[in-house]
Amino acid sequence: MARIPLLTADSDVEPAVRDVLHGVEEMGLERFMNQFRALAHHPALAQAFQGVLRAYYFESAVPKKYLELAILMVSHLNRCHYCVVHHTPPALENGVSRGQVEAIEDGSWRESGMFDGPELVVLTYAEQMSARAGRVDESVFQALRETFDERQIVELTVRIGMCEFFNRFNEALRLDIEPVAQALYAETTR
Repeated sequence: MARIPLLTADSDVEPAVRDVLHGVEEMGLERFMNQFRALAHHPALAQAFQGVLRAYYFESAVPKKYLELAILMVSHLNRCHYCVVHHTPPALENGVSRGQVEAIEDGSWRESGMFDGPELVVLTYAEQMSARAGRVDESVFQALRETFDERQIVELTVRIGMCEFFNRFNEALRLDIEPVAQALYAETTR
């Protein structure tokens, strides 16, 4: 159970927060609603994160498969069950195989032989950013540069960094997994 009350658009919140909560639903991203219901305690942050969410889902320059691989890597490293549940279905929908998900989960991804060059670069970059507080080997960054352009590198770096943030946010506040997210996870991982 969440450590703080999760506000709703029906509760006594500022109109701006009500708009944010309705906006998350209108974007079709209600599976992340508990994050926004927690953020609703700070209206300016709720609005800012809604803008970030909009950019993530509607203005992405990086193929979703790579983003989801990075998010799964970081979320497994940080043991954030909330994010694993939320990001496994879109990873599978965007071309990540069940075997790849399992290899990330059990840590055998590097030697599994299941990942191609760009996928390995993304996973290694995510691992180093997470495990080494952003200190990335020059060889890894050069491989990243050979695979992605600057806009994509910036987006991938922000997504990994924000995943770190949300892993900590979700776990510290013990956010409940939304029923819609739990059902989608159960359906796609049977």
